[in-house]
Amino acid sequence: MLKKIAVAVLFLMCVPAFSDDWVVCMGSFKSYDNALERLHLLSEADIPVFIAEHKKNEDETLFRVIYSDYFYTAKEALNARNRLLTKNIVKELNLFDLWCCKKSDLVLSPALQ
Repeated sequence: MLKKIAVAVLFLMCVPAFSDDWVVCMGSFKSYDNALERLHLLSEADIPVFIAEHKKNEDETLFRVIYSDYFYTAKEALNARNRLLTKNIVKELNLFDLWCCKKSDLVLSPALQ
């Protein structure tokens, strides 16, 4: 009985690690340097971001600038996106095309690991 409880607890502890969280993407670039420039501009304005890779297809990788918070639902990510759209730096950079995507679609850029 104790063994079954221990396995159940272990399973419940691991579930969040495999959840498909949502993120807000603040830009997507073919050039890593352009993504890095966007990262610096947003970081200087106290918006925490990081760069992740997205495989568009077999031959093309995009570098996405991702808001650092993860969200359990698409609705939570959409609410965060809407809050980010009110930030001055977002308006100054004309970043009105922010979107939400699943964290599982991204790979942390090796340059930032």
